[in-house]
Amino acid sequence: MKRLQHPNQSALCLTFARDFVACCREFHRRQPRVRVALPGGRSITGFLAALQIALRDNPLPPSCLDIFLCDERLDCSPRELNETLLHDALGVECNTYFLLRENVATYNRLFSQGNCLDIVILGVGEDGHVASIFPHDTRPLVSKDHYLVIDDAPKPPARRITLSKHAILESSVVFLLFLGEHKRRALQQFLDPRIGSMDCPARLVLDKGHRVTLVTDLDF
Repeated sequence: MKRLQHPNQSALCLTFARDFVACCREFHRRQPRVRVALPGGRSITGFLAALQIALRDNPLPPSCLDIFLCDERLDCSPRELNETLLHDALGVECNTYFLLRENVATYNRLFSQGNCLDIVILGVGEDGHVASIFPHDTRPLVSKDHYLVIDDAPKPPARRITLSKHAILESSVVFLLFLGEHKRRALQQFLDPRIGSMDCPARLVLDKGHRVTLVTDLDF
């Protein structure tokens, strides 16, 4: 597992963005489009701002990025949707595959045809959740679909759509974000080999071995 660590979030996000661009370029040498899943929440906004700088310095071919969502909220206002946050913050030329509420079946068919995500970026919650895979919820851990609907998330809104463990492990590269002091306990749990993915869902990515990059501004 690779680690990117810096106490300054702005410097860390720029290093992360440059690493991400280099990873995209590696994929683009082999294929015309690079499929990326992004999270919502506070963890991603600093990265997206840094990504614009990284792409000015080292541009990718126009529209080679296909952007999907890691998860989405249901039964909430448009302003609370992850797709709204990402539309407002992306600022880079890309193809977006959002509207998860209407397209879960369509995207599952797409990924059942031998396709998979290339890069998944996951923000980690204070309880160790990733996407909308929360502690002690087995459904996203056993589903063979890429996306599934959950109706009883422990934080509002209860109804959500999430990537499954299967989708995350089928991807080629995962970046895992622990940003801010309030994520320290989650990072400690992630690094504790005695804790399983049922208690700390972020640990499910460890099955990917060296293709995981931990990104944090915390010391450990």
